[in-house]
Amino acid sequence: VLECGQSAAFLTIGDPLVYSTFGYLMRTLGECAPHLAVEVIPGITSFQAAAARTRTVLCENGETLRIIPGINSRESLEDSLQQSDTAVILKAYRNLPAIAEALGATDRLESCVLASHVEQPAEEVRRGIGGLEGTPPYMSLILSRKPKG
Repeated sequence: VLECGQSAAFLTIGDPLVYSTFGYLMRTLGECAPHLAVEVIPGITSFQAAAARTRTVLCENGETLRIIPGINSRESLEDSLQQSDTAVILKAYRNLPAIAEALGATDRLESCVLASHVEQPAEEVRRGIGGLEGTPPYMSLILSRKPKG
């Protein structure tokens, strides 16, 4: 289609450059047909939408914001949480026990926000994950701010 001079689009939920299949497609297209132009239109990430929905300030002044894949080990998650003022844990559905342990060790278990299917009809948002049973849905994330004081 592109070689014939026609346009094509790849639609994705959220931003195409944050944990999206589009990144793989863009690289593949660049390798196979580097002469073709690719325009990337930014989107609103799930964590930005969840922060807006819950009125959670992600960062201000000299604070740090860290995006963490939820598939990391408990130790890695805990280390990342300790080193950030605000953390966004994406793909939170895969590894909830380790995530909960890391949040507990950094005093963030009850203050965090778990958001699933943000901006979709099945949206669910809750504060804290203590006592959460089972696995959250596929499109789940956690927003976590360092406790004050």
